[in-house]
Amino acid sequence: MQALQEGKTGNEITENGLTAAMTEIGEDFGSGRMFLPQVLLSAETMRAAFNKLKELIPASAEADKGTFVIATVKGDVHDLGKNITGALLANSGFKVIDLGKDVEADTIVDAALKQNADIVGLAALMTTTMPQIDKVIDKLHKAGARAKVMIGGAAVTQDYADTCGADAYAADGVKAVKLAKAIVGAE
Repeated sequence: MQALQEGKTGNEITENGLTAAMTEIGEDFGSGRMFLPQVLLSAETMRAAFNKLKELIPASAEADKGTFVIATVKGDVHDLGKNITGALLANSGFKVIDLGKDVEADTIVDAALKQNADIVGLAALMTTTMPQIDKVIDKLHKAGARAKVMIGGAAVTQDYADTCGADAYAADGVKAVKLAKAIVGAE
């Protein structure tokens, strides 16, 4: 509330507060200074803060920049990053179609075609679910979808994006918004 009262935007609060804090927590976990229970508690706290922020700052009413279908791929039930990215996109003027987590490739392709999506965002947290990204991209191409594909998630890297045929890789929600705007020519 204080940041909003100080005139900070939803994106600024998310990028400089919530995302920055989770990045630090991730680094602490990776170095052994923090343990899984603390990481999970931090993620739940961030989710609560982010949900409150979404409640206080409704999606942007400005002109629609484009349609963004977003999903966590089949086999992956992690969706915090996807949820943050979706909310940032919505607050930045995109029509966001959030298909949820553990989503079948055919469901993603069907939504991309039905919604005439400009961009399809695929998230994978685990290396075991990354092959689902390849499957979705292949099916999108075979179906003739015009959407560009942006991928992200803890297990995903730029190198993987280059090899799987994705059009873009976003390490976090703030980068996803910048890339999405560039893809649709809104920046």
